[in-house]
Amino acid sequence: MSIEDYQRITRLNIQEFQQFRESIGRKAQECGLTEDKLNELLSNAIKTLSKEPIEE
Repeated sequence: MSIEDYQRITRLNIQEFQQFRESIGRKAQECGLTEDKLNELLSNAIKTLSKEPIEE
């Protein structure tokens, strides 16, 4: 694969991911998710995960 092909594919993958991220963000806002609610959910998830036993 040439460097040009690699750069083109990488650029396209980044653009697709950004579009996906923006679409999910819009849908979350439409469903009422706010930054405060997201922070609360993430905080609860971290607290829950920190209480779980560590698997070896």
